[in-house]
Amino acid sequence: GEKRREKIKALGSQRVEVSERVAARLGKKAEILAKISDETVSIEDLNTLIEQAEEVKMDKNTIDDAKYILKIKTEKAVIDKFKTANGAKDIATIQNLLKDHVDEPGQGDIVRLPSRILENSRRIVAAVAAED
Repeated sequence: GEKRREKIKALGSQRVEVSERVAARLGKKAEILAKISDETVSIEDLNTLIEQAEEVKMDKNTIDDAKYILKIKTEKAVIDKFKTANGAKDIATIQNLLKDHVDEPGQGDIVRLPSRILENSRRIVAAVAAED
């Protein structure tokens, strides 16, 4: 009877361990989800959160949503940079932005710029080139 009691006790503590692990994993998932959903989350943090979400095997929809939010935030950040550079008629910055995001975009980071901003940027660069 003693051995059986020990076995049952051991099984019980194993169950506790497993449920703590499950709870920790669920807690981690909930934490990641809350951070992804936070509108103030930075692009850098979002990248990290996507990696963490993939590590803890969160559902594909959540990860896809996070990637979509990242894409939108990245586009907005780039568009804001263009607007600022165009407003300041900062040629060097405009040329670099055009090169990085339009002329030779990297894999998966092709930003869809509104044509108005793109045309403006090209016009400003062309106008300066014509002056030289």
